[in-house]
Amino acid sequence: MGNFGSTLRSSAHLADVFEAAAARAPERLVAVSGERRLSYAQLGREAEALAAAFADLGIEAGDTIAVNLPNQPEWIATAVAAARLGAVLVPVNPGLGHHELAYQLRHAEASLVVSAESHGGRDFVELFDEIVADLPDVQYLVAVGSGDYWYDDRVFPYRDLVSKGARLAAPAATRTRCSRSSTPRARWGSPRACA
Repeated sequence: MGNFGSTLRSSAHLADVFEAAAARAPERLVAVSGERRLSYAQLGREAEALAAAFADLGIEAGDTIAVNLPNQPEWIATAVAAARLGAVLVPVNPGLGHHELAYQLRHAEASLVVSAESHGGRDFVELFDEIVADLPDVQYLVAVGSGDYWYDDRVFPYRDLVSKGARLAAPAATRTRCSRSSTPRARWGSPRACA
């Protein structure tokens, strides 16, 4: 077994390591999921766009982003986007039950959750609708899936955020944080068709 520790500086940062790998071999495959194949360059652009969209929502260094996804490219892009912003990444097992998921998200003080729309026969957007009142820190839910719908101003399809982020400038080093409302949160609504 090689000495892995000697290959990375002790202060190596995920965003720096990813960017260095992308610079060395931009067309090299980094993620394969079903028919989807992404190179370092492609995943890097997706992560950069996602970071810009997160920053536009007010997510900044020190905020917590929870990832409730099975192994898929969006998980990697979210991790790199969080690293670019200096946000804390909290992986959550999508196999957790209702109470365990709420417990982990509440104690992680997650500001934003990136979750599968559904996984293993469970509708996570519906589940979040049920538990949002118990999650005072969660400001946004980003749903990864194929649905062509939206919920309200706090629930976003993943691919829409990536598209929006691609149009935005790179996230600034410091951004103004969205203020948190002291009023009770409304429940996330039922899906509606996009106009």
